[in-house]
Amino acid sequence: MDWQPDEQGLQQVLQLLKDSQSPNTATQRIVQDKLKQLNQFPDFNNYLIFVLTRLKSEDEPTRSLSGLILKNNVKAHYQSFPPPVADFIKQECLNNIGDASSLIRATIGILITTIASKGELQMWPELLPQLCNLLNSEDYNTCEGAFGALQKICEDSSELLDSDALNRPLNIMIPKFLQFFKHCSPKIRWVWLPGAPPPPAQPHLWPPTEPLPHSSAFATLEEEACTELVPYLSYILDTLVFAFGKYQHKNLLILYDAIGTLADSVGHHLNQPEYIQKLMPPLIQKWNELKDEDKDLFPLLECLSSVATALQSGFLPYCEPVYQRCVTLVQKTLAQAMMYTQHPEQYEAPDKDFMIVALDLLSGLAEGLGGHVEQLVARSNIMTLLFQCMQDSMPEVRQSSFALLGDLTKACFIHVKPCIAEFMPILGTNLNPEFISVCNNATWAIGEICMQMGAEMQPYVQMVLNNLVEIINRPNTPKTLLENTAITIGRLGYVCPQEVAPMLQQFIRPWCTSLRNIRDNEEKDSAFRGICMMIGVNPGGVVQDFIFFCDAVASWVSPKDDLRDMFYKILHGFKDQVGEENWQQFSEQFPPLLKERLAAFYGV
Repeated sequence: MDWQPDEQGLQQVLQLLKDSQSPNTATQRIVQDKLKQLNQFPDFNNYLIFVLTRLKSEDEPTRSLSGLILKNNVKAHYQSFPPPVADFIKQECLNNIGDASSLIRATIGILITTIASKGELQMWPELLPQLCNLLNSEDYNTCEGAFGALQKICEDSSELLDSDALNRPLNIMIPKFLQFFKHCSPKIRWVWLPGAPPPPAQPHLWPPTEPLPHSSAFATLEEEACTELVPYLSYILDTLVFAFGKYQHKNLLILYDAIGTLADSVGHHLNQPEYIQKLMPPLIQKWNELKDEDKDLFPLLECLSSVATALQSGFLPYCEPVYQRCVTLVQKTLAQAMMYTQHPEQYEAPDKDFMIVALDLLSGLAEGLGGHVEQLVARSNIMTLLFQCMQDSMPEVRQSSFALLGDLTKACFIHVKPCIAEFMPILGTNLNPEFISVCNNATWAIGEICMQMGAEMQPYVQMVLNNLVEIINRPNTPKTLLENTAITIGRLGYVCPQEVAPMLQQFIRPWCTSLRNIRDNEEKDSAFRGICMMIGVNPGGVVQDFIFFCDAVASWVSPKDDLRDMFYKILHGFKDQVGEENWQQFSEQFPPLLKERLAAFYGV
């Protein structure tokens, strides 16, 4: 028998929901206390889901609120819900994902995702198959509700979805999602296709409350699903290009987004003559139609940036006009900003977004074309413009400038090198974690410059080192910034070990913990070489935190042979230094997995 509420209890919960919508602070306080009391009763959560899914006589805001309070409870103490309560909630969610109200569907979707994010994807094996099954429904609401929930799960649990823990569900989900381009219901197909028009049954252009077509879900999926999309590329491109001919302004924005995301996710697989032939003509046609002051350039520039990065040398035939126009946009914006600063009464402030997206597209070109960009840079004044952009008052402009600086450093350092003496102090002053993304990009650019400068980096080490060490030791620094900071410190130590090694003890522990979790790659390689060289110069700096170094070394899956030798020498050097007995005591503290790996790979 299904759980049924007690009438009196139900009235009490409804009254509480009504009161909680009152603007009066005193009432709100009473509501909070009452919620605390009711949360002592496990089946209070059954009442909340009951109001959300079954009490159709109540108004939607009240039902939705009931779901949101339940969501907060799930967030706070789902682990302590009795199994029958948890099961009832899950079952109700799946049975009502197709509710007639879009607000209730969205609330149920949020609830499903919150449960899933509590580690429940593994414990709720029927969730993904059932949601995928519901996508087959002929009922629009069910289909849209299931789709919305899947979209949120893709956003929240992307890594898990592409892992063996769940048998890689993306392998089933992606082909399923692609079938939606052919769904028999025109309305569903419309929701699916990036930028598709509404079904002909509706005379007006936009259904009153529908969101724009969900290319964003397609986008979320693509980001994780890279290679699974490759076999479908031709088909997807035909669909997207067909859409180009049909859609007007508002839909084009979504189309650009879908193309950009597709390019980001399949990368170099897009660099095939047949794909380039399909995709580039409509994009270049739009590019030629738009004037420099047209804001529709933004999404197109962003899209082209992804496409240029993916196509690499395939973008060469299109690069010159695109490059020139970006430089012009940056130049025009800077000139307008200067005029506005001098005569604010005569001139308008420029829209700096033009400059930001142009800098980002230049980054895409530099990354995609690599050395081929050298000639374009040689024939332009981009380095002078970059010097100004790096000092702009707007953080987003600086953020994009440092990204471009890093990409140009990798692609054509010959043009960056003459500017280093002027650029380095600016990079140093931007190592300020108050602006996370600016700081992140400046840090990354410094690391790339190190790799090109080699020992000539020496005069600049002191400008940046103290800030980097301070950032890596700050509590609550975001993961990406920590990783980039650690890599750049390692790279600085790689090219100037004598200058950086004396500070080893001040950063070795956070350095090791932030880099143990990243995959083997070139950046990690150079950073670890740096740390080994610094340990060579100052072995005392690592002694107190040696267990962290051991753990970081063990995080490598397949280091290059000479790097593995460096690790081997340091581990054995340490072991010989302390003697067999002390080493045994020391290695007793190792977790079993670490012990196994070090024994297997390095014989210690």
